[in-house]
Amino acid sequence: MKKILKIVLFTDIFILFCGAIFAQKQLPEEANQKVAAKDRGFDVFFDAGMYVGNKKNANYYRGLPTKESSYGDPNISYLLNNPLQLNNIMTVIEESGNHTIDRTSFDIEEISEMKYQMAFSFNIGIRYRLGEHFTIGLNFGQALLTARGDANFVFKNTSGVNVGDYSYQLYPIIGKERRNFFGLSLLCYFPTQSIVSPFIEINAHINSVKVKSADLVVENSPFSLINWYGEGVQYDPTITQTKVDPRLGGVGFGVGGGVGLKIAFTDWVAIEPMAQVYAEKANLRGYNKITPNYNFIIRLVVNDKVFSKNR
Repeated sequence: MKKILKIVLFTDIFILFCGAIFAQKQLPEEANQKVAAKDRGFDVFFDAGMYVGNKKNANYYRGLPTKESSYGDPNISYLLNNPLQLNNIMTVIEESGNHTIDRTSFDIEEISEMKYQMAFSFNIGIRYRLGEHFTIGLNFGQALLTARGDANFVFKNTSGVNVGDYSYQLYPIIGKERRNFFGLSLLCYFPTQSIVSPFIEINAHINSVKVKSADLVVENSPFSLINWYGEGVQYDPTITQTKVDPRLGGVGFGVGGGVGLKIAFTDWVAIEPMAQVYAEKANLRGYNKITPNYNFIIRLVVNDKVFSKNR
């Protein structure tokens, strides 16, 4: 994954360097002049779109711990090795199917690879225009991600239509997390004679991941794979227990870039559809290698010319 990081960094710097040379060649007379005051100023922006996380990070929610895992990380064994929880799972299955099962035969066959569903994301930020071609900005954003996979269970029927036969049932595992982003970006525009101008962007950010839940969902009944009650403590549904937040997730980082089009409706308002790719390290213990993640957004930009009397 270090290769991915190096490739993304090199590509971003190379593209930006080429863009700067191109911008200078387009308007060579500006090379020995100060940037016009009208080209400098501030923009504020808001964007929203779809964020696509990497399945290698999503596998954190499979419940298969690694050497780095702690007691609180999602663990299918924590659930299935709890006799009370296991009994509740089998009871739910029996009640939903109007049959009984041989509880000694109940077992898990396999767990599929997890995948993130496309998630809604948003960013708000401020930028400073260094001139006609370049801006530098700060932004804060958030995405709420859902990872999904399936656990395949097998058990022997002791009543109902298929007595004596083995049944195989797939039940979803669903993990949810919140990712916050705080980033620094540099954009290079390529002005044209029309209202549409292409641009490129490089971005570096710090991210913060908060794990919200990881559940095995059996016939619409969720069973948590996370130990919310402290190391060595099993969940007992028959009593009231105090929850202890294991503080899953943490701080990571990412670098990346994007390409897009600026569509300027007036001198002071524009929209910018764009695609972004990041080499990102999300702090999910045991599944925190640097991976590519993607974001597809539409950005609304309003600059300080909105306050100008001459606009």
